[in-house]
Parts: sequence; structure tokens; C-alpha cells
Amino acid sequence: ILLPKMRFSTSSPSKHQAPRTGFAASAATPLCFWSALVGSIACSYIFCFLAPHPSIPSLLVSLLLLLLLISYLRACFTNPGFVSPGWERSVAQTICSPGNHLPCELPIQCEAATPTAFHRQIMVCYKQSGEVRYCRKCEVIKPDRAHHCSDCQRCVMRMDHHCPWINNCVGFHNYKYFLLFLFYIVLAGALICGTAVPHVMAHSMPSETTCDIALNLSILAAGVFALGLFFFLFMHVKMILHNETTIEAMEPIHKGPWDMGTCANLTSVLGPNPLLWALPLSTPQGTGLVFAHTEIPQRAYHPDV
Repeated sequence: ILLPKMRFSTSSPSKHQAPRTGFAASAATPLCFWSALVGSIACSYIFCFLAPHPSIPSLLVSLLLLLLLISYLRACFTNPGFVSPGWERSVAQTICSPGNHLPCELPIQCEAATPTAFHRQIMVCYKQSGEVRYCRKCEVIKPDRAHHCSDCQRCVMRMDHHCPWINNCVGFHNYKYFLLFLFYIVLAGALICGTAVPHVMAHSMPSETTCDIALNLSILAAGVFALGLFFFLFMHVKMILHNETTIEAMEPIHKGPWDMGTCANLTSVLGPNPLLWALPLSTPQGTGLVFAHTEIPQRAYHPDV
């Protein structure tokens, strides 16, 4: 099988700033904040409520908090998917795999902003001028759904947004972990409030013990975060069902080219095995460079973002 005749950018990788994937020193602030917040709420709930009430399933609470912590750490420290110079090579190898009937001997010129025949085969989104979306900072042609992050100083595959609380971009590889982090916070907050609030309300006289004060503050914090993040989680679930990112939902482009149906949309984010959808284990399908799309009458044009 003949690979395409390619001419990639000759820019040295040293020109690109090192990607920030959550391991930067500035990640300590949000990491310490969330660890201290979740830890204080968990300790107050466990020692001030679960210990005097052994009927509550403490194992379930511990497992939920563990999954929350794992999801948060994986969202922080997982590379969201940075676009590398010459990304067309891996796509070309996939196209030229046995059983694929697409032509292979196509020129690729990654320095220019004019789309080649190869790019027109694999890409859907272009600028309004008809040119491919070219990032002058990273010196790469942006694949579909990729955008440049000014915080990470790199182009990110299927970029959703940059989250300061994880000090990382939410992109192709860590979007599921970010979503599960929101899900477990809402679930944990609902569990804490649903089990502890009736106990607090049953006391007719307010208590001034340190343990009760800590429990009341933990219930308040858990309720506020669960309620606030519930709407954020609902928004992301709605976008997943339509296979959209936050950026795409706000862009004035052709809507719905990536919507392949509810099941396919969920699989593209949560992984192929439904039994692992609620666990921070499986990874999304694909490479994050080329995406399946519905038949559309024309190309989707949008500004160069």
C-alpha cells in the first residue's frame, strides 16, 4: 500500500511551548482547594454522622468519594489531546489501511492554508473564505473540532473549554473524566444532603458542639456545590446527546454534523462498553483527529477559532 506523498512543516518541535497537562506547578492551587474541600466534607460526614449511625452504607459513601477523587485526578493529569505537527500522517495511514477504498496518493502540504484534496476528504469545517483553519501559533492545520487554547499554548483535539479548577483543557482524551467528576460531585452531594438533613431537622434544639457545627457546614457546602454543578452537568449531558462541545454550541456554524444518534454519541465520549460508562476507566473511540459525521449538503464554515 502506497502512502501519500507528504510534505510536512519543517518547524522544529522546540518552537512549540511545552504543553501544560495539569502537572504544572500552578495546578497545586485548585488541586489543594478541591482536596481540602472534599476531604473536610467527607471527614465531617463520616465521623460526625456515619459513625453514630452505622445503618448508613458507609462502604457506598467511601466508594463514591474514591471514584470522585480518581475522576478528578484523571481529568487534571490526562493529556486532553494536543495536535502535533504532521498529524496528517497518522490519518493517512488509517485511510490507507487494508479494506479502505479511499485513494492514497494525494499530496499534503501542511504549511498552506489552502485545503488540498486530502484535507477535503477528511475534514468538514473550513473558514468562511474556504481555507482550512490554520493555527499560526502552533504552525499546524487544525483538524475538525480542534481549537487553540491560549492557556495551554497548544491546539487541543475536540476542545470543550479550559477549566481553571483542573488547570487543564477539557478535550478529547479527558472529557469523560471531567464529566464523571461532575456526576460524582452531584451524586455525593445529593447523598449527603438526603441522609444527613433529616437527622439535623429532627433536632428541635440547635447544637453547638464542634461535630454538629462541622456537619452542618458540610451539608451546606455539599448542597450548594451539588445544586450548582447539577445544571452544569445537565448542560454537558445535553450536549453529549447531540455530540456537541461547549465551543461548538456557541459557534454560528452548521449545527449537527457530528450527531450520529444517541447511542453513537454516548459511545464516542464514554467508550464502547456501557458497563464502564460510569467508571473512570475506558477511553473514547477514535484518534480525535477525524470524526464520523452525517451527510450534509455543504461544508460547515465558521470563523478561525
